[in-house]
Amino acid sequence: MTMLDRYIATVFLRQFLFVFGAIISIVLLIELIELFRRGAGKDVPAEQLLGFALMRAPHLAEQIAVFAVLFGALAAFFRLTRSQELIVARAAGVSAWRFLAPVFAMAAVIGVIGTTAFNPLASATLARYERDTAAAFDGKTSTIAVSSRGLWLRQTLADGHAVIYGKSIAPGGVNLKTATVFRFDEEERFLERLDAASGALTPGEWLFEDVVRTAPGAPPETLAALRLATELTLDRVEDSFASPETMSFWALRDFAAALRAAGFSGHRHELQWHRLIAAPLFMCAMVMIAASFSLRLSRRGGAGKMVLFGILSGFGFYLFSNVIYALGLSGALPPALAAWTPPGVSLMIGSAALLHLEDG
Repeated sequence: MTMLDRYIATVFLRQFLFVFGAIISIVLLIELIELFRRGAGKDVPAEQLLGFALMRAPHLAEQIAVFAVLFGALAAFFRLTRSQELIVARAAGVSAWRFLAPVFAMAAVIGVIGTTAFNPLASATLARYERDTAAAFDGKTSTIAVSSRGLWLRQTLADGHAVIYGKSIAPGGVNLKTATVFRFDEEERFLERLDAASGALTPGEWLFEDVVRTAPGAPPETLAALRLATELTLDRVEDSFASPETMSFWALRDFAAALRAAGFSGHRHELQWHRLIAAPLFMCAMVMIAASFSLRLSRRGGAGKMVLFGILSGFGFYLFSNVIYALGLSGALPPALAAWTPPGVSLMIGSAALLHLEDG
């Protein structure tokens, strides 16, 4: 890396960090205000609300990074152009592609670090944030876990709680095969075990068939059917699985495979995995868009207008990526296509604009 490369990369990195710090401070303040609003009347201590905001901060930072790259690149190129440093570089025979290379490299490094190192932290803190805020604000205690060996559910009952396990799920709903239920009282004392040939989640209750009930100090009892009240529904079961955002990049594919093995769809988690893989390319696309609008400021007037157009274009491409992502979530597009199309299209349009600027 030459001295010019190091200088341009340093200018971009400084602008990126400044913009990133400014945006995350504003967003955190808004998040804290929203948490205080939600906590009003819930008797949640202020220090706990502050802790909730800090738990969510890494996830917010992950979402903000792409805008910080866009705005940081715009600011860096604007500064280098207005100070005539890029004009001098061009006069010395350095092309736009040459002095964009270190910025692309820095943006790609930011994307790679965000995906491989920062994402596991952000997903872990977001998972804890969702769990703790649900308990503090809504009093939810039911939890659901899935693995390649089956489905585990924990739900609150009127006289305690129950842990339900099913080895596999039949299609068409939550229909457990070879279900097992462990019931506990409010003091966490074991009450009984239910072994059923099958269990089906129906509106307002579980229906278990061919049940063998075993309780401490009592002989096993055989029942043709047994009903257990529940507030769970099929939608709540599917929504209660760890959301893609709360799963580490390194665990997403295995979890998607476990969902499929248990009889559920792993589409959302597969899509999130591809989206994280494509993040460095999307960062580079934002740099390309910024360069398309900021490198010609000295040739044509209206610096503020061009910067505004660059910001609006970046937001436009971000909204476009969210629309494509929504199509991927709905199953209308394959996960790989939905994840890679937005950065690919953004990069091609930015490249065309920059080629026109540089050579046209």
